[in-house]
Amino acid sequence: IRVDRRRRTRGNAMHIVFFCVTLAATSTTTLLAIDAFCGIEGVTALIRRHGTYRLLGIGTTMVLVPALAAGALFPDQFLEMLGKDPTLTGRAELWAYVDQAIALKPILGWGLLAFWSDTNPVAGNISTALGWDVPQAHNGLLEMLLDVGVVGTSLFVGLWLRSVWIASRCLRLGSREVAISQLICCGGILLVGATESVLVDPAQPAADMMFIVGLMCERTLRTTYQRQQQAASGHAGKPVRSPPVGRRARPRESAP
Repeated sequence: IRVDRRRRTRGNAMHIVFFCVTLAATSTTTLLAIDAFCGIEGVTALIRRHGTYRLLGIGTTMVLVPALAAGALFPDQFLEMLGKDPTLTGRAELWAYVDQAIALKPILGWGLLAFWSDTNPVAGNISTALGWDVPQAHNGLLEMLLDVGVVGTSLFVGLWLRSVWIASRCLRLGSREVAISQLICCGGILLVGATESVLVDPAQPAADMMFIVGLMCERTLRTTYQRQQQAASGHAGKPVRSPPVGRRARPRESAP
């Protein structure tokens, strides 16, 4: 919708379908992610315009930022307002058992997608203690610590930070469309990762999008730097040919 106005009708229709499917699935986390994506996109579109629209976007940002800060400082009240259990439907109790499992193998973890297998007795004990079949840690950071330990988690966190850094560089260079998409992907990973596995779960599209759009940002940066170097050297688009080896370049004759 942002880059091609001719497809606005199709894009808006897809938004409505996704929103209805999310309501039918009763997934509060996914619903918040959709609202956050659309909200960030809308506020960004307003700020990029001029006049009253920009003032409206800045005012909306000034209202949303304190609201998000209040939700982070008082999570129990925030979750109750959303109709969610403050324990996140038993996730708080689950995370206590997951912390104990992480402490058993903190450096390299239990292996990628290996902890919650049927052959792992530790995972079976957690499901038995909670009284329900636990498929994952329901937290992005804890799931990474379980699967790949501190070493692998540091790598994934570094990739996420690098993606944010590359997107900010593209934003300063004027490649706003790709940069905004990348920042939204990174923000979605943080939001969804609060209650679900993201970076180590191949079924989550947010991580795939982050890597794909990140490669687009890197290509944009590389192309921009090459053009700047060519312009600085005074040979934009024309390679400088050196004279053949063993043969001196003839000096140009001066005009009479």
